[in-house]
Amino acid sequence: MALRLGSSIVGGGGRGMAASGMLAPGLTERSMAATVIPGSHSKKPPLPASESALYHPSNALRERGDSPGHMHDTSAYTETASRSGLLKVAAGIGLAALAWQVLQRE
Repeated sequence: MALRLGSSIVGGGGRGMAASGMLAPGLTERSMAATVIPGSHSKKPPLPASESALYHPSNALRERGDSPGHMHDTSAYTETASRSGLLKVAAGIGLAALAWQVLQRE
């Protein structure tokens, strides 16, 4: 799996899944098949073909679906990644913390 330049990964979880797919694709496929796929099904029957947007566009303009759980508007990762200045600051803080930890061990 190769990421194209300019592609966008949403959320920290998406970045983790993309990284694991690049590092260990077989293991990622097996773990996703065992955990993610079974959890993505609901007990509700499918929408009638006239209401489904699978094969034709819909005018409903629904972007969130009808999940009963809470949906975040954005994530800390997406906010940081969309602002390169914040990403550089976060990376600098992370590197400084790592350097401090290494120096404390010596």
